[in-house]
Amino acid sequence: MKAYRILSVIPALAILLGGCGSQMTGSHNETGSTTSLQNAGGSHAASGDVPATREIVEDVELVIWHTLTDHHQATMEKIIADFNASQDRITVIAQAQPYQDFDSKLMQAVRNGVGPDLVRTFPSNVVNYAAEDLIVDFAPYINDPGIGMPDFKGNIPEGIYEEITQWGDDQIYLLPTQITGEIFFYNKTLYDKLGLKAPKTWTELEENSRIIFEATGKPAFGADSAVDHYIDLIMQSGSPLIDAGAKKSAFNQEIGVEKLAWFARNVQDGIFRLVGEDQYFSNPFGSQAVASYIGSSAGVQYVEGAVAGQFEFATAPIPQEGPVKFFPSWMNGFVAFKSDPAKERAAYEFYKFHAKPEVMAEWTIAFGAVPVFYDAIETAEYQEYMNSNIAIQALAPQLEYVGFIPSIPGVSSVRNHLQAAIEAAALGTKTPAQALDEAEAASNRDLKG
Repeated sequence: MKAYRILSVIPALAILLGGCGSQMTGSHNETGSTTSLQNAGGSHAASGDVPATREIVEDVELVIWHTLTDHHQATMEKIIADFNASQDRITVIAQAQPYQDFDSKLMQAVRNGVGPDLVRTFPSNVVNYAAEDLIVDFAPYINDPGIGMPDFKGNIPEGIYEEITQWGDDQIYLLPTQITGEIFFYNKTLYDKLGLKAPKTWTELEENSRIIFEATGKPAFGADSAVDHYIDLIMQSGSPLIDAGAKKSAFNQEIGVEKLAWFARNVQDGIFRLVGEDQYFSNPFGSQAVASYIGSSAGVQYVEGAVAGQFEFATAPIPQEGPVKFFPSWMNGFVAFKSDPAKERAAYEFYKFHAKPEVMAEWTIAFGAVPVFYDAIETAEYQEYMNSNIAIQALAPQLEYVGFIPSIPGVSSVRNHLQAAIEAAALGTKTPAQALDEAEAASNRDLKG
């Protein structure tokens, strides 16, 4: 694990990712430049052959599908233009697609052989492509002594590496780029008035919330995603969400019932609340209908707009309480669909360019995200951005203990069943035990397929 720093005016936000280590100062492109494409192409190699022995002997065109708009789209197009100008064999073309039903349309196009060469996606989608042998395993490229990225594994958090190799035998189907995630937003003006500090544990959160409720008569806490909040509670307590090997749920244990009962009781006591029709807590937070909430780091601009200078707000990492430190990975990256060896090698070259520290910093700044690569975090550009963004200051320290839910078929349904269970328990229509019993039965049916 590498260590990195936040060059911030707030010393308490110094970050150590898993202990000490030398800083990454060079590019990922140390042993093979994207301008040198003499070792790619040809037919698919037999098992054990090295992909770098293939040559790109003719011009290659790569198509990326995306749903980006506005400055996100502009940043992607700039990076693509920079890559295209950096060498003379590969031309990357970005094609915007409608957001609605994008994943299903993409899968259909890929199955029919008319899809793109590259796409940005999440681990939850990778499992579907991998199950049908549609995507490229980039581990042979990354580990190749000639064109590889020798610092790759040591340059990303351990939890991220485990997530992108979860499909077995150190295969890398997902090329990671960025991570966003949960942070704690709170009304600092109110907290200061009541002599409170940002909670470091869930017990402290409840204590703060009861004090706030007594002072204001309003709920003091909510979570944009009650499911993610519940997963945080049980995972930190050492209780997993699912048993991926057995293809069954694992949340309906004593600790799972206890944590749901805790959340439901606090909702019923009026100190916590569900998000309801608001969908996100930024507006209720801005109107001071709730004093704190857990939401995405990427939503800080919406919080700023909702607060509109009425009070001072601040951010902090999400509370931790239990034997396991856990912060959920909201990571995405690129997958490449199988085509011909020259295109697959070209896709790798584009990613290697994208993974350069200065390029990755540019990309993640545009998305309000943290790079998965330590050396990108260490660039002057990203350090300056981090020092000016309180959401990133709260998010980045949590990469030290980032974890993930295994991406297996049916896991999205588990989340849906849990959402129903949480709402039923919080509203008092079912006991926590009854709600989880039903969610367990429904989840197991879906996980078994």
